[in-house]
Amino acid sequence: MKYQKYNIEELLSDESFHKFCLGNDTDAVGFWENYIRKHPEKKQDIETAKSFYLSLNGGITSQDFIQDYNNFKKALQLNYPDRKKIDEIKITTPVIPLWRKYLMPAGIAASFLLAILYFYSFPGKKGQDFPTLTSYFAPAGSKKTVRLSDGTTILLNGGSRLNISRNFNKNAREVQLLGEALFTVTHNAKRPFVVFTPTANIKVLGTVFNVRAYPDLQRMETSLLKGSVEVSFNDNSGRKMRLVPDRKLVLPVIEDEDERIAGNAIRLKALAHHTDDKSVIETDWTRNKLTFYDEPFPEVIAKLNSWYGVSIILENEDYQNFNFSATFEKENINEALKALQESNPFKIRRKENGEIIIY
Repeated sequence: MKYQKYNIEELLSDESFHKFCLGNDTDAVGFWENYIRKHPEKKQDIETAKSFYLSLNGGITSQDFIQDYNNFKKALQLNYPDRKKIDEIKITTPVIPLWRKYLMPAGIAASFLLAILYFYSFPGKKGQDFPTLTSYFAPAGSKKTVRLSDGTTILLNGGSRLNISRNFNKNAREVQLLGEALFTVTHNAKRPFVVFTPTANIKVLGTVFNVRAYPDLQRMETSLLKGSVEVSFNDNSGRKMRLVPDRKLVLPVIEDEDERIAGNAIRLKALAHHTDDKSVIETDWTRNKLTFYDEPFPEVIAKLNSWYGVSIILENEDYQNFNFSATFEKENINEALKALQESNPFKIRRKENGEIIIY
C-alpha cells in the first residue's frame, strides 16, 4: 500500500487525508481509522500531520475549505488543460497590472498543503541586544550589495538597514535586518547563519531566501527560493517553523515580546510566479521591477515610499482595504499613482514640502 511509505509532507499533500482531517467524509474517516489500526507504527506520523493540517487551516470551516480547494484545482486545470491529474500544487498565476483579488482566496486556502510545520524550543535573542560591529544602509530609491567575509552576498532593497554582528564568522554568523533583502548564504554547517528581525529570526546553513521586515509594515515575510530555513518567533512562545523551497511565511508584526502570535494569523503560501519566465514575484525588486500582488493599500504605499524615495501619507481610512496587483518597471511615481487610481479611485494632494497626501 502506497501510504505505508508516506512521510508527513506526503500525507499533507493527499486529498483523502485532508477529508479525514476535516471529518466530513465518512469513507475517508473510515479508511484512515482502519489504516491506523492495521499500521500502528504510522499512528504518530498521522497524528502529527493531522495536527499540522488543523493548525494551518487557520479556522476555515470544512465547507469553505473544500470549496476553495476545488476552485483552486479548477484554476490549475485551466492553466494545465492537458493534465488529467494534479499531483502537486504550483502557483503560476500571472501578475497583470491592476487586477484585484484574483485566485487569491483559493490560493491561500490550498497553498499550505505542501509545507511542513515544526514547533520546538529555540533560545531567541532580543533585537535590541544585538552587538553591532558594522552597519550598511540602502537609501530609499536605491539598492546596495553587501559581501560578507564568509562569502555570503546580500542585496538590500531601498530603505533597508543591515547590521553585522561584532563576532561574525567566529562561532556563528549573525546579522540583523530592518527592511528587505535577498540573501545568498555560503554553506557552513559548523557556523549557522542567523538573520534577526523584530518579529522573527531566520536560521540557515546554506540557502537563498528573501526577507521583508520593514518597521512600518504590519507583517513580516520570509520567502524561500532554495535550501532550508528555520524561522523562530520572537513572542516567547518557543515556536519555530521550517520552510521548504518555493514557500513563503507571513507573520504579523508584534509590538511587544509578551504578545503572542495567534495561530490563525500565521500564513504559509506558495510563492507566486510569472507565467512568461517563471520568475518569482516576491523577488521582482531584484530585477528592478516594483510588483504588488494583491497587497493592501498601506503596504503598497510603504513600497512606493521605499522604491521612489518619496513620502506618501494615507489619511483616508476608507482606503485601508483597497488591494492592488500591478507591476511597474519604468514608470515614475506620478505614472504609478495614476495607474493605481484607475483600479481603485482615490484623491491626491501634494504639499509644499513634497509630501503626497492620499485623502
